[in-house]
Amino acid sequence: MERLSVLSVIGSALGSLLTGLLLWACSEVPLAWREIAINTRSHANKGSEYSGLQDLSVLIKVFAIIAWVAGVVIVWILIDQDPN
Repeated sequence: MERLSVLSVIGSALGSLLTGLLLWACSEVPLAWREIAINTRSHANKGSEYSGLQDLSVLIKVFAIIAWVAGVVIVWILIDQDPN
């Protein structure tokens, strides 16, 4: 493989890995918001359970997995383009 091809494979792999890790870490933020909202309300037994924030967290984790899979596919495509 040429040097540019190797760099593009490494860049794609690292980029998708870091994007996926960042998204996965950010998926915990809605859960923290939910806990803060539940713990700071005046009546602990009344009010919403904020299930939408749990759904948002799951959705962000799905996007993280999609980023990882897309990175693997991109690297696989770039490696298969090797003329040798």
